[in-house]
Amino acid sequence: MTKQEQQFKNRMLDLANVACLKGIPVFTHFLERNELHILHSIREFPYGVRFETSGGYEFAERQMAVFLPDAPFLHYKYPFVAVKIQPLNVKFSEALTHRDYLGAVLNLGIDRSQIGDLVVEEASCILFCTPQIGKFLQENCSRIRHTMVQCMITDLEELQVKPHFRECKGSVSSLRLDAVLALAFHTSRSSMLPHIKNGEVFVNSRLAESGSYLLKEKDVVSARGFGKFIFDGIISATKKGRWMVSIRIFD
Repeated sequence: MTKQEQQFKNRMLDLANVACLKGIPVFTHFLERNELHILHSIREFPYGVRFETSGGYEFAERQMAVFLPDAPFLHYKYPFVAVKIQPLNVKFSEALTHRDYLGAVLNLGIDRSQIGDLVVEEASCILFCTPQIGKFLQENCSRIRHTMVQCMITDLEELQVKPHFRECKGSVSSLRLDAVLALAFHTSRSSMLPHIKNGEVFVNSRLAESGSYLLKEKDVVSARGFGKFIFDGIISATKKGRWMVSIRIFD
């Protein structure tokens, strides 16, 4: 564990202790994949303290964690909002990408830890962020590239975010992580192994330690620089002893 990772672990333990001592929910910033992996691997939390995570919708990659003390009937609400960014005039707008939206937001000087996922829809983007950042975007984000936009805070309870997928079916020699990665990203097993070794592949927000990990149905796999997919499981066995499997790749 690096010095930075140890500092993050210590910070999570400090927050858990605050939740235990004060008997209140304590929230983190938005955590990225490696931070989520470290959080899930911590075993030294105070007795009775547990944590939960949410990114605002199913399959969110960046998530906020809350530490909860051992208290009955404890109610809490995650301190983030959803901001819908959309063109003022769709007819004259550009085809904006995830990079366009994220770049425009970060160019305003906003800390990445205050922002969750950005989900790009046909002519808009849903961005999860802290309430302060949501208000700031409403007041300061008016243009992305050459397109004039408006930002509106949306009620999380009414929000329905549905990621877009591409279905992929194919045969693999086994359900090993490296084999399914090769299928998903149209490459070879050997070419994916360095990415696994370098800590760039995650399964269910946890760092994949080996290409030999056997995927289970509904596992969510993400690889830096490649993308993310859901393993939907085995369809059938082939006559040559291989497995026909189905996955859904996030667009």
